[in-house]
Amino acid sequence: INAFSAPGGYIFITKGALLLCEDEAELAGVLAHEVGHVSGRHVLKIFERDKAMRAGMNEAGSRLPGSKYLEDFSKKILVKVIDQGLVEGDEYDADQRGVKYAHAAGYPADGLSRFLTKLDQATEHGKSSFWTKTHPPIAQRNDRIANIISTESWQDADKPKLPERYTVETKL
Repeated sequence: INAFSAPGGYIFITKGALLLCEDEAELAGVLAHEVGHVSGRHVLKIFERDKAMRAGMNEAGSRLPGSKYLEDFSKKILVKVIDQGLVEGDEYDADQRGVKYAHAAGYPADGLSRFLTKLDQATEHGKSSFWTKTHPPIAQRNDRIANIISTESWQDADKPKLPERYTVETKL
């Protein structure tokens, strides 16, 4: 169960995460969180802080796109991000951005929080997940999300969650 963003604005979501979502609002929350990482340049900050990685990026930039070197280097970057995760502040920032993006797109702002609650249960509070080493505790994240929603005074009762359409469109 995972979703992540990569340099260039690519966003990936696993089938496990799609199966955990019960409606479009939850999927929108997860995707908006990942868009928050992209717009916050969180993944790029990892490489900017790592001198060896920065030197490799400069070398990769001198090669033609599609080269074997660039492909291998991209895989190493992806493995580093997945294994290391992002700093706690970047996760909270992506949550904040994601909640706002999902709400602005017309979904209830609590979609990400509802997904995270299910994730916490599915992983037995992180016991069976790498999330414990790469993400802040879900309870803390959900508290922050609830605070954002409360501060913004959003009334989402009329915003669609669309569980039926999600089930039909994903056919999972």
